[in-house]
Amino acid sequence: MVSLDEQSVQDLYDSLANGSYKSIVLVLGAGISVSAGIPDFRSPGGLFEAVKEHFGEKFPKLMENPEHLLSRTFCLEHPEIWENEVVPMLRSWKLEDAKPTMTHKMICWLHNQGWLTRVYTQNIDGLELHPEIQELSNNYSEYSKSIVQAHGSMREGTVVLYGDKLSKSFYKACEEDFSSDKNNVDLVIVMGTSLQVAPFCSIPNLVPKNATRVLVDPCPSRVISLNSW
Repeated sequence: MVSLDEQSVQDLYDSLANGSYKSIVLVLGAGISVSAGIPDFRSPGGLFEAVKEHFGEKFPKLMENPEHLLSRTFCLEHPEIWENEVVPMLRSWKLEDAKPTMTHKMICWLHNQGWLTRVYTQNIDGLELHPEIQELSNNYSEYSKSIVQAHGSMREGTVVLYGDKLSKSFYKACEEDFSSDKNNVDLVIVMGTSLQVAPFCSIPNLVPKNATRVLVDPCPSRVISLNSW
């Protein structure tokens, strides 16, 4: 992993603006939505803190393992609580006032230029498909097809729970983007994710060896994967 100096970063910006990259894949995580007022799950004020506050007294296990609330096991064991309490909380949690950030708008700009191949996002806030982005897009139907919400969407009630497999659309997109003779991806940008959740974390390794891979993260050392992917 090579850290970029200020000039190298500027050169990257210039290359993007000048259209040097024609097939760009973005790999996104919670970090890109922090400036929209949505902290990542594990940070203070994040979803796991809310889980403990709302459900910790009723289910003490969640105080140590808040992820369990978002598991298929919990959903099946407590269907009424899931439907009447958990789902409404997920759909409303910090989403009503959240607006797309400059990063989300940049994604749409790349699409409008014809350079965006795919966006793979772990985020379940749905900001990549927010109405404001729809207004910015010159072809929203095509733009929306380029967005793969690997873990679903809270807005749409399609969140992929712990213990679930990723959707078929995720694997279909990977097949189309990386497993054909037309695999011409020349740039992958990773933003806002520590790449620790498989199989999502494998995406940067699927691009051609001669493609440029850029990691945007304030603490890049945390992204060094400790799993077999």
